[in-house]
Amino acid sequence: MFQSILTLILVSSSIFLSDTPNDVPQHYADFVSGRFSYHSHTFSLQIHVGRLFQNYSGPIYIFINSDGDENTGWNNTGYISEDEFELWGADLMVVVNHRYPNNSALYTLNSDGSRVFLSTIPCSIVRTTETLSRIVLVLNNLPGDTITVKLFMNEEGNWGDIFPDNHPIILINDTQLSNLYRD
Repeated sequence: MFQSILTLILVSSSIFLSDTPNDVPQHYADFVSGRFSYHSHTFSLQIHVGRLFQNYSGPIYIFINSDGDENTGWNNTGYISEDEFELWGADLMVVVNHRYPNNSALYTLNSDGSRVFLSTIPCSIVRTTETLSRIVLVLNNLPGDTITVKLFMNEEGNWGDIFPDNHPIILINDTQLSNLYRD
């Protein structure tokens, strides 16, 4: 019984994370925290960003490895930024347009560095305090049973904020969690 509860805590279809506070200069937007879920092949996120509208901030990039293959898609952000952050084969990218959130876009990513526009993705942005904003979006019909997610903001190289700082967020589709408990 204890082992089943521990496994459920360690492997989940929903995760809440906090970012390192003030890990970017005060004149840039800063990731604060996020909730990430993967249920029935639907990925949803809710992130909190500080100073999104008060200072310079570029778009928010959400990289997703939805096929489980690290050899397809992008392995770094060098195609959109001065710096390169490891992406572990991201084959989808959402570009959140914080000025016009209904014009946010979904792209497929190819290993040669190219990207292909798939569709617009409406998202909502709500200012919760003078300096804090909440961003919510949903992506339906992702193919993988396990996805990895990485976020990046402010495409100005060294001043960009990545979330989480080191490794990607790994989510298991909730329909696969029951398979972990079979005898």
